[in-house]
Amino acid sequence: MLQATYTPSTPVLGHNPDAELIHLVEQVMATWQAHSEALPNVVDIPLETEAELRRLAELEDAYSEQAVALPALTPAGLRAKAELVLLLHGADLAAAASCIEQRALASLCADLIAGRG
Repeated sequence: MLQATYTPSTPVLGHNPDAELIHLVEQVMATWQAHSEALPNVVDIPLETEAELRRLAELEDAYSEQAVALPALTPAGLRAKAELVLLLHGADLAAAASCIEQRALASLCADLIAGRG
C-alpha cells in the first residue's frame, strides 16, 4: 500500500514557526505523487486500485485542510502555501490564461515560491 511519508527536507517540528505547515504541504505533495503513481494507464481501473486511489485522495484532502487552517508566519510558510495552491489548482490556473484573476494568483504563487515575496 502506498503511503505518503515524512521527507528529509521537512523541518523538525518546533524549530520553525511554520514547520507544521511545511510538513503538511510536503505530505500533500507526497500523497499527490503516490496517487499519480498508483493511477493505472487503463480504462477499467481494478477495484483494489480504485479503493487505494480514493484513500489517497482523502488523505490528500485531509492534509490540505489542515495546511489551509494554519497561518503562514515566515517566508518559508508562504512558499509552502503557494506550492499548495499551485499543486491543487495548477492545471486550472494554466487553463485560465485569459482570466486576469487566475493569472494574478499564479503570478503571486510563482513570486512567493521564487522567494520574491
